[in-house]
Amino acid sequence: MKNIDEIKRKIRNLKNMTVENGCTQDEAIAAANKAREFIKNYDLDERILDFEENHIDLGRSRRDVADKMCCAIAVYCGCDLWLRTDRNSSDKWTLHVVYFGKEPAPVLAEYVHDICFRALQKAVQEEKETARYKRRRKPRTRRQHIKAFKLGFALAISSRLALTADAENMAAARISQEEVAKLNMNFRKRKALAKVDQRISGVQYQGYQAGHKFDIHEGVTTPRPKMIGEGL
Repeated sequence: MKNIDEIKRKIRNLKNMTVENGCTQDEAIAAANKAREFIKNYDLDERILDFEENHIDLGRSRRDVADKMCCAIAVYCGCDLWLRTDRNSSDKWTLHVVYFGKEPAPVLAEYVHDICFRALQKAVQEEKETARYKRRRKPRTRRQHIKAFKLGFALAISSRLALTADAENMAAARISQEEVAKLNMNFRKRKALAKVDQRISGVQYQGYQAGHKFDIHEGVTTPRPKMIGEGL
C-alpha cells in the first residue's frame, strides 16, 4: 500500500474541492466521486482521515533492545506503531518508527520518544566511564555490556510509562490498533533479538536502576514549544 498520509492528503484535497471553495458544481461532484473511489479502492474507513502518522528516523539500519521503549511510548500517548525501513535525508536506508493515532497523539509520542532516547544516550555515555565497563577489554564484551545496560534502562522506562498511562490514552491506543488493522498492510514478522549474554546480565540491573533514577515525568510535563496552529 502507498503511504497512508499521501492517500489521506489526496482524499482531503478532493473533499475540499467544493462549490463554497470556488469549484463549479460539476467539478465538486467529480472530486467527491474521486474521493469515494480512493476510499473504496484502498478499502478505507472515512474515519481514518482523523488519524495521522509521525515518522522518526532512528539513525540506524538495525533494531536495538532500546526499541522496547517505543511500544510503551505509543500506549502512553494513545498511539499504535510499527517499524519500517526507509531512506533518510542523506538517501541512506535507515530504520524508522511510525507512531499512528489521532492528533495530537503522534506529535506527543515524538516528544516523549525524544526525551526517552536522549536520556538513554546520556546514561550510556555515563556507563562507559565506569570502572566496570572499562574492565571489559574485548570489543564484543563491551558491546554485550552496553546491550545489557540499554535493555535494563528500556525495561525501567517502559514499566514506568505503562504504570502511569491514563485510561483515556490506553483506550485511544486500542482504537489506533484497530484502525491500523483496517489498513491491510503486510507487516513482516522479524526475528527476535539475541538475548543478553548471561555472564554479564548483572549489568542489566545497573541499566534498570539508571532508568528508574531518570525523572521522566519532569521532561514529559515540561511545556514544549507550541506546534503550528495550536492556540489559535
